[in-house]
Amino acid sequence: MTNEELQQRVLSGIKERDEKKAEYEKLTLEQLLALEEEVIKKKEDAEKKAEESEWDVPEEGYKEAAVALHRLLSKVSVNWNMATIMYEMFNLWSPDKKPDKMEYAAFDATLRQLNSIEYKGYEELSDIVTVNEYFKNFYDKYQELTLGIHFAAQEHSNVLEAIQKKTPIGKA
Repeated sequence: MTNEELQQRVLSGIKERDEKKAEYEKLTLEQLLALEEEVIKKKEDAEKKAEESEWDVPEEGYKEAAVALHRLLSKVSVNWNMATIMYEMFNLWSPDKKPDKMEYAAFDATLRQLNSIEYKGYEELSDIVTVNEYFKNFYDKYQELTLGIHFAAQEHSNVLEAIQKKTPIGKA
C-alpha cells in the first residue's frame, strides 16, 4: 500500500465515521444499545483477525535486518518485569534463526519498542533504514489490520457517546 493509498483509506474511514456519528444521533436509546452489541462484535472480530494473523518471514535481507534490530534494541533499559519480554523479542529476531512466521502481535510489539527509543548518529540511522526496508514485507498487512482495529474501536466509542447523550444522568 502506497502512502497515498493509506492516506485515502484513512480519509475514507474518517468520512464514514463522521457520517455514522450523525446517524447515531437520530437513533433511539434502545436502537443504540442494540447497535452497541453489533459494534462490539465488529471490534472483537477485528482484534481476533489481527490476533490470528501471521505472515511468512522472507529470507532475503533477514539476517542484516536482525543484526540491525539487535543493535537498536540493545539501547533499551528495562525493569525486572520487562526483562523476559525483551529477551523474547531478541530471540524472535535472532540473526541465526529466522522464524518461519511473524505474528501481528510480535510485529506490533517490535514496532512499539523501536518507537520508544531515541536514536542518534549515522550508524543507528543506517540500522533504522535497514530495518525499515525489511519491514516493508509486513507493513501493508500490518496497517490494514491496525486500521481495522482502530476504526472498529472508534465506532464503538461513537456509539457509546451517543448512548451517553441519550441517557439521563444517574440512569446508566
